[in-house]
Amino acid sequence: MQTIYQDLRLYSNFFQPVLKLLSKEHVDKKFIKRYDTAATPYQRVLASKDIPLEPKARMTNLYVQLNPVKLRTTIDQKVDQLWKISR
Repeated sequence: MQTIYQDLRLYSNFFQPVLKLLSKEHVDKKFIKRYDTAATPYQRVLASKDIPLEPKARMTNLYVQLNPVKLRTTIDQKVDQLWKISR
């Protein structure tokens, strides 16, 4: 189970874009929400000026080594194995 979460963490942080809420206004009994463009947490870290260069370099090195298709396949296989065990 822990290996599923390790792979899922990599997959979601490097390859799953997320919309980030920038503002929410109340206008005439409705809320108007404004979102930033979709980006992965990895892309947001690289764009941040507050984070030093060394962690960005380590993350970039890890990103280059990852294959999203292979990672997703291993996650699916591990989940299938878990379902087989639980039955």
